[in-house]
Amino acid sequence: MKKILTAFLSIILCFCCVFAFASCGCQEADTRVKVPGTTAPELVDENGFGYIIVDSKTLMVTKYSGTAKDIIVPAEYDGKPVTAIGEDAFRDAVITSVEIPSSIKSIGKRAFDGCMSLASVKLPEGLESIGDHAFKYDTALKEIKFPSTLKSIGMYAFTYTGLSSVEIPSGVTSIGAYCFYQNEKLTSAVVPASVTTIEKCAFAECPELTIKGESGSTAETYAESEKINFEEN
Repeated sequence: MKKILTAFLSIILCFCCVFAFASCGCQEADTRVKVPGTTAPELVDENGFGYIIVDSKTLMVTKYSGTAKDIIVPAEYDGKPVTAIGEDAFRDAVITSVEIPSSIKSIGKRAFDGCMSLASVKLPEGLESIGDHAFKYDTALKEIKFPSTLKSIGMYAFTYTGLSSVEIPSGVTSIGAYCFYQNEKLTSAVVPASVTTIEKCAFAECPELTIKGESGSTAETYAESEKINFEEN
C-alpha cells in the first residue's frame, strides 16, 4: 500500500512540474518559418509553372512540372507580375536552357540545384540576388553573364559547375563561402574593388584559376592568402 501511495504521489508531482514549466514561458518557442519556396503552388499555368501569391500584387515561381527543356520563365500570370523564383523551384529538373525575365528580382536557395543538363542561363538586368546553392552541380553550365544590378551571390551558388570564366559586377560587395568551389575548368575570375568580403573557400579547388582585380584590393589579398594566381586588371 505504501509503494502504491508513493507512486501515486510521484505521478501527481510530475504532472505539476510539467504544468508549471508549460505556463512559465520557458518552453522552446516555435521559431519555424513558413518558406514560400517550399509551399505547394496556389496557381499552375498551362506550361507547368506553379506559383504562390506572395502578396496581393506579385507572384513567386515555386514549382515546374512541365515537359519543355528550353524554358522561359513568365514575367506575369493571371494579371500579376512574377518577381521571384522560390527555393527548390527547378531543383533536379531536366532542362537545358532557361531565360529569366527582368521582372525577377531574386533567385532562391537551390532553385536550379542539380540541373545537370542546364547549359544556358540568361540572367536579366534587374536581378538583385542569387541564393545559396542556386546553381550547384550544374555541370553543363559553361558560361554565365551577371547583370549589373546584381548585389549578392550566396554560398555554394556555383559549386562544381562547368564555368570557364566569371566577371563579378561592381554592385556586388561580398562573395559567399564556397561560391565557386571545385570549378575545375574555371580559369579567370574578374573581381571588382567593390567586393570587400570574399568568404572562405569561395574559389577553392579551382586549379587553373587566375583572379583579376585592382592592386591592393580584397581580391589581391584573397588570392595571395589562398596561393591563387593574381593579375592586375
